[in-house]
Amino acid sequence: MKKSGKKFRSNGKLLLSGEYLVLHGAWSLAVPTVFGQSLTVNEIDQGTLLWKAKVVSEPWLDCEIDPDSWQIVHADQWDTARRLVPVLKAASEIRGDKEWLKGKEVNTEVEFDIDWGLGSSSSLISNIAWWAGIDPFRLYGSVSSGSGYDIACARSDQPLLYRTGDVIPEYKPIDFLPPFHERLAFVYLGRKQDSASSVRNFLNKALVRENDISKIIQKRCIGCGNCVAKCPSSAIELKKRVKQFMPFPTMDDLFDKIMQRKKGLGESILKT
Repeated sequence: MKKSGKKFRSNGKLLLSGEYLVLHGAWSLAVPTVFGQSLTVNEIDQGTLLWKAKVVSEPWLDCEIDPDSWQIVHADQWDTARRLVPVLKAASEIRGDKEWLKGKEVNTEVEFDIDWGLGSSSSLISNIAWWAGIDPFRLYGSVSSGSGYDIACARSDQPLLYRTGDVIPEYKPIDFLPPFHERLAFVYLGRKQDSASSVRNFLNKALVRENDISKIIQKRCIGCGNCVAKCPSSAIELKKRVKQFMPFPTMDDLFDKIMQRKKGLGESILKT
């Protein structure tokens, strides 16, 4: 006998700027996709966990897992089932129990071709975190070395700016509607990379120079606003300085003030 239960859904993701550099704290522009992944949990009369997955309505995985031993009882795709177990195990360790997995039948469906790289893994992790009632970023960090921007996208209903932060991820929703938005298109070139391997390779071998991440040297900033105008992701804001330089009416006035400063007379040329 099967008893209908809960249903969860998370979005896919696209990173538009800061690829890999987001791992080193760069602000990055990301957008959630219309396509995502759903997860439905039903109660069944047995002590194991049945897992069935579809990709664009086509069967993709059918397996049975024993939560007590973390053994895979059977699977039609063993490699895929083996990648699923560590995620469920990590979620159980965060929760502090395994009972939530027992006597359940889970049905997931990815709404896009997984070769497109729109986040079949991250949307699944987000859904499992929904179901387990735990922090999705903590679960993601337990099983992945990525930045976590895809988890932010999984639960956002609009574009966002994201960075890893010193302790916890930082992200904020933004309006991303460039004049050419109606001509934007997603084109899959048939060359999807293994995200986990690519991230490991970057973290182990890449040398990130200061020039790779845009930074503002506060002491040299004159408030021209060029950085604000040129930033493609609107990550920079121009704020009024506490002290402002007030230009002198004439060159003679400036000269007189300079001479006063040299003689130790008069007030500062900075007006507060």
